[in-house]
Parts: sequence; C-alpha cells; structure tokens
Amino acid sequence: MKKLIFAAVTVGLATGLALGAVEFYLRYQMLGSASAVWAELVSGAAPYSNLGSEGRVIYDPELSYRLNPAQPQVNSIGIRNAEIEREKTPGRLRIIVIGDSVAWPENGFVHLLSEKLGARAEVINAAIPGYTVYQERILLERYLIDYKPDLIIQQYCLNDNLRFLHRFTQKGGMIWTQEAQRALFPEHGDPLAWLPSGSYLAVRLRLTYTRWTKPRGEFPWEDAFDFVKGWQDDGWAFFREQFGLIRQSADSVGARLTVVMFPFAPQFRSDLLAKDEDYVLKPQRLMKEICDEAGVPLLDMYPVLKDAGGAELLPDRIHLSDEGHRITADALYEHLVANGLIPAVPIATGARAGQGP
Repeated sequence: MKKLIFAAVTVGLATGLALGAVEFYLRYQMLGSASAVWAELVSGAAPYSNLGSEGRVIYDPELSYRLNPAQPQVNSIGIRNAEIEREKTPGRLRIIVIGDSVAWPENGFVHLLSEKLGARAEVINAAIPGYTVYQERILLERYLIDYKPDLIIQQYCLNDNLRFLHRFTQKGGMIWTQEAQRALFPEHGDPLAWLPSGSYLAVRLRLTYTRWTKPRGEFPWEDAFDFVKGWQDDGWAFFREQFGLIRQSADSVGARLTVVMFPFAPQFRSDLLAKDEDYVLKPQRLMKEICDEAGVPLLDMYPVLKDAGGAELLPDRIHLSDEGHRITADALYEHLVANGLIPAVPIATGARAGQGP
C-alpha cells in the first residue's frame, strides 16, 4: 500500500510539473519573456504587457493599454490629438469620436467630417485600434467626459462586444485575448468546461476539442474569435450594459449621443443572404432595437455601403477603403444634420436660390 501511495504521489507530482511546464511554455510563447510570464502569474491581473516608454502603447490597469503619450502626436491623456483646452470656444461644438481602428486613420472619415464642419466644430478623434465597447466606455469616463463634449459619436464594429479583444506582447505584437478565444466554446454541453478558464493550456485544449467536434460554421463569423460575439446573445447583453453606461456619461454633461455602425464584409455575400438573411443581419437589427429604446440616433452603414459597392469598400473585410471613408463622411454629416445633432450650414446673408452660394 505504501508503494502504491508513493507511486501515485510521484505520478501526480510528475504530471503536475509537466502540465506546469507546458503552461509556462505557452505563456512564454505568447508573451515573449520569462519576466512577463512571472509578472502575469504573480499579479493574477488581466495579462496585458507594459511595452515601456518607447512603445506604441503603455499598460493601463483598467483599459489594458492606451496610446503612449511619449509618442509623437499623442497627447497627455493617450489619444492622437493635440492637448484639449478645458474651456470650449463659445459657439463652437465639441464633438468626441470614440471607436476602434475603423475610425483611426488620420485622413479617414473623422478627418473628412471635421473638414466639412470647419470652424463650426472641434472634432476630437479618440478612436484607438483594437478597442472594444468596454474600453471605449472606460476611456470616455476616465479621460474624455470632463471635457464636456456637446456630441459623442460612437463608432461600432461587429468585433466590439467583448471586454478585451487584443493584447500586446512584450515585443509589441498584437495577439488575441483569452476572452476572445473562449468565444468559440459551445454555450452548452462542453465536457471540458470544468477546466480553469485562466489557463492557457486549458483554453488551447478546449479550442482543439471544439474544432474537432464542432462542424465548421456555415457563416464565416462563426469560426472567428473576433466577430462571433456579434451574433451571440450574451455578446449583445454585454453591449447593451456598456452602451447604457456610455449613455449615462453623455447625459451627465448634457451631451448628445449617436452611433455609426459598420458591417462585416461577408454580410454582403448574396449566398449567405439567400440562405438566411434574418440571421446575417441580426446584429443590425439588435443595434436598432437598442438605439431605439435609448432614443439614440443610429447610422447603420450597411445599406449605405451596400448601395455604393458593398464588400469592395471593405478590402480587408473590416476597414474602409478611401472611397468608403468618403462615403461614410458624407453619410455621417447628413445623419447629424437630419437628426438635429449639428446645425445645417447657414445660408449667407442675401443669398437665395439662383443667386449663388
């Protein structure tokens, strides 16, 4: 009996050490250094690396990362913008855009909108690549709302219904979070659900099992870490909660709020629409319901982009082409005017139809 107990303990210890070694290796592979692995294991916090003062981003305990103020064109609060004056210019609207990489390009639709508005508005682009609705909400509450915007434009992409989607390694590489990878696990009946969710090895085992046993999705987003939450009910329950908090922040300073929603390029595929159009466009329907309930104007770019060329305007399936940015800026300007969110351009004194501009 003593020998059996000794053998069992020895096997248990050996198995534990082996699993620990594999866990350490997987973390090292993802994070890029032993010190980063150790810091993650000891802290127990969300595993997002601090890239240091020379990096593109810096660690933030709530946001996970934000733009590094030491970088050119990045201000002290970590957005790509000049320093924002506390006092607003009288008679000039202050508009803040929160979003992700869709709104990020320097010459994209946010810049084009600013040009259209001219001196009537100060447009602050606070979009940060990789951000989700949760990070946008925290950024707004912590760093932006005190500047008392008149209007907040929330740019939404169909991979936003998570707490954290991306993380950075010590060497600056952008990788998926554990949370995003877990989005592919089945909601019910997963025999490996008992495995610890914080373990890299457990997540890898569950992903492998799921991909072996689950039939490949008929729709492209069903096998995508980043986009699958756009079609899952729990993802929309999370969005509704975060959106409600964004609305509260806007109300606290008397700001108006609007949403501009962008599609995922496969939603334009005729074969998928013919198979189940209601399912393909489920995210747009749910977003409309949420915005209608909150009394928030919604600009759904799906029909706009569909009429103008569809997937051709989203060359990598997510981000806009130059033409897509131009079309979006025009549509957004019209949306803002139509909903009374900005005043229309006043007609010059004495100008009448047929008498010039």
